Amino acid sequence: MDEMQLLRELGDRTPLATRNDLAPARAALLAKTKPKARKRFAIYGAAVAAMAAAIFAVFALIPPSHSGTENVSGPARNTGENTGGVTGARNDDPVQVLRLAATSALQTKDITPRSDQFVYIKTQFENGSVREDWFSVDGTHDGLFKMQTGEDMPVPGCRNGKMAVYKGPDLLPGKTDDCEPNPAYRPDLPTDAAGMIKYLRKGNASLNSTAKDISFLLSSIYMRPQSRAALFEAATKIEGLTATPGVTDAAGRQGIQIGWNKDGYSGDFIVDAKTYAYLGYRKNEAQMAMAIVDKVGQRP
Repeated sequence: MDEMQLLRELGDRTPLATRNDLAPARAALLAKTKPKARKRFAIYGAAVAAMAAAIFAVFALIPPSHSGTENVSGPARNTGENTGGVTGARNDDPVQVLRLAATSALQTKDITPRSDQFVYIKTQFENGSVREDWFSVDGTHDGLFKMQTGEDMPVPGCRNGKMAVYKGPDLLPGKTDDCEPNPAYRPDLPTDAAGMIKYLRKGNASLNSTAKDISFLLSSIYMRPQSRAALFEAATKIEGLTATPGVTDAAGRQGIQIGWNKDGYSGDFIVDAKTYAYLGYRKNEAQMAMAIVDKVGQRP
């Protein structure tokens, strides 16, 4: 059995850990995740024993010629008379909501970041605390977590097959680990629903594993709009889907919760009640800002 198959099977027995739970050790292992592997769940800290899957924020990027910072605007708002923003929309129908999310994704610009830029992400938690992340677009540059406590946690880039090693925020001089770059931008993902479903089901992945993959890709990887739309379409194939309108995320924004619960495995994410854009993972983590910046520590 290869290690990715072992990871998949162990992950099927393990509930998803929260992004906040897994964050501190992400810096040490992020660059070790092989970009060619289909399953890209990073394993951290106490989650190593449990093989829990990490889920992080969605990326949206700006044109490669840009210098400085730029906020990322969401898709154009759908208009309509009902609370969902689309005339006749059934916001309690998960398949319809996901297809509206796919349509929304196609309204975003198909743009490519520069390899030396960083994805800036600001996340608000239900207790009001805020966390900021800077991720290398190509995986070779050193990024950073700024934790809710204000502590800085470096995210080492992978260069020439080696990455620096940190103990907490402190660099261990002269020590390196083997790695492969883990880029934040994945233009190679399928751009049609059939291809995305095939990609997700490769290796006879279980329902739980497939659902985790969808959540991970939505929250962690910047894709072309066509790939993102295909992912929402693929999500319609998850068994046990539900749509719960009228929920609020950690920032108080109105949304629709897409969830699944079958055979003891469950998960969820929230989309905007009007635009159907992805808002966050679970009700306790809200994505507040997404932008491309030129250096770590820079904000839009």
